[in-house]
This record gives sequence, C-alpha cells and structure tokens, in this order.
Amino acid sequence: MITTFRLFFICFTVAITAVIAGCGGKTPAQKPEVNSDSIKVVLSWNSDADMDLEIWRASDTGPVMLDESFDLNGGGEDEVSGLNSQTESFVFSSPFDSGTFYPAVSFWAPGPSQQNQVEVNLVVSFPNGRTVTYQGQLHDDTKDLWLPAEIKPQLGEITKVDQYKFRGL
Repeated sequence: MITTFRLFFICFTVAITAVIAGCGGKTPAQKPEVNSDSIKVVLSWNSDADMDLEIWRASDTGPVMLDESFDLNGGGEDEVSGLNSQTESFVFSSPFDSGTFYPAVSFWAPGPSQQNQVEVNLVVSFPNGRTVTYQGQLHDDTKDLWLPAEIKPQLGEITKVDQYKFRGL
C-alpha cells in the first residue's frame, strides 16, 4: 500500500523531472548548410567574459540590431566564454544573403575573473577563399559594442567601419 508520503514523493519527483525537461531551453532553429556560396563570420576571444556576435542591418537612420546571431537562421551556438577556443559564428544565407549588414560584437558580461576589457577577433570568410580579419578591444564600462565592418553578401563586398558604441548593458 502506498502511503501518502510516498505518493507525494512520486508526484513531486515526476513534476520536477517534467519541469527540468521542459526548461532545457528553446529548441534550436534549423541551421542552414554552410556551402561555398555563403559568407561566414567567426568571433573569437581569449577571456572568460561573455561576448556575443550580433547581426545588424542598414537602415535610413543607421545600423539597426536584428538579433544575436545564435537566434537567427544562420547563427551558431551561443558561447558564454572564449576560453578553450570557443567561437560564435554566423553564415549569411537566406534571408541574409542580400542587403547591407553589420556583424557586431557585444560585451555582454564579465566572467568569473571580472575582466572588463577584452580583445576580440572577427574573421570574415568569403566563398572565393578570401578572409578578412578585424581585431578590436571592447570595454564593459565605456565601449561595449563594436561594429567592425559593413558586409553586402550579394556583392561579396566588405568595408571597414570600426565603430564603437556604449549601451551599458
């Protein structure tokens, strides 16, 4: 015979298991195949700070943020540390294969070391094998957003922008 306590314990265990299973995060979007016709950007950094690759689009009033790359079709995984060779990436595939875009780097939060100044690398790879590397230095308290370049995927063009902003996130 099941006691009230055992019944409660079983129900509690099942409920907690269901909650944990449901809190695993959102289901990742279907990632497009990386092919030789796509421009790819890769962000790397060597710090425990949380840096994010964002994708911005040109507008009449200047660059406007679309979203963090990992939330967009074409985005790689979100990494919370740049240690151990983790990177964030984005592939300019449909619907991001035409227009004018800005890959941006955001200093989201210091890591356990509380380092608030981080050097980052952004590598842009083109279908023809050409690569362009940008290096920047972000500071959590003064310049926490960097737009290194403007990319026009349909034309295979890239232009250096090297613009810093402070959002105070």
